Amino acid sequence: MITMVLDWHDFLFAIEGFARGSHLRQHIWHEIVTKYISQMSDRERDNIWFFLRRDIWPIFFDGKSHFCGDDDFLHCMAAMQRNNYATVVFRENGRTNGRRHRAYCYRFQNTWYVENRFNTFVPEEWVDSVSRPEKEKALQPLYIEKGKESWWTNLDVYNLPVSEVRKMTVEKMI
Repeated sequence: MITMVLDWHDFLFAIEGFARGSHLRQHIWHEIVTKYISQMSDRERDNIWFFLRRDIWPIFFDGKSHFCGDDDFLHCMAAMQRNNYATVVFRENGRTNGRRHRAYCYRFQNTWYVENRFNTFVPEEWVDSVSRPEKEKALQPLYIEKGKESWWTNLDVYNLPVSEVRKMTVEKMI
């Protein structure tokens, strides 16, 4: 294992290299969710999220070709977006008498995934309650270009099938 310290610019350039690489490099999205988001400040996270949305998103969703890793990339984008989180209260094994648990989760493909986890989710039938900040209290991005604000506010995109995201991107709807 090699430990490196990168500023967010160099980290972004490394991610871009992985994204444009072969199918053998697509594990980077899993690594970002499980290891790197927790190391980022909100500013770094928002900057990286925006640049991924602006510069890497078209690689996967511009419709010119099918690029491997598109589902994992969209999953990573859902985990990077700070407004896509909620506190989820659920019952162990979904039983009404099961022990209650509380987890901070992000939403992807209509499923709640536990923070800093790529494959750990809470089955919908286990969920007792979900607490999200009110729209008025939603987090504002610390960086976003003018005219791109809908990228930040459209959380529904993370619950769409990849084919639909591609179609909407090509039509310039998102």
